[in-house]
Amino acid sequence: MTTFDFDEWANLYENDPNEFEKKRKKILEAEILKAPIENRNKLRLLQIECDAIREVMHPLEATQMMLTKAQDILRTIKGPLTQLRAECEDIAEDLKKSI
Repeated sequence: MTTFDFDEWANLYENDPNEFEKKRKKILEAEILKAPIENRNKLRLLQIECDAIREVMHPLEATQMMLTKAQDILRTIKGPLTQLRAECEDIAEDLKKSI
């Protein structure tokens, strides 16, 4: 997807909800296919969960729940990323000392 035109999507949603859903699913699948193979099924499951949340909740509540889910995922990966950063900094310091 190169650009996002809000008005185009809003118009499509209002005038042809079925086509909106088909286009949305096509774009989401294209984005999932950009991920490494080992992550694609997790992303598809996450998308199914988000779609289910959207189906049963008020839009604002659904947005809040999905935001909380995204924050939880980011917290999960923050620890290993912080550790990796610290190790990279240690390696960089060791390299500076050896030069």
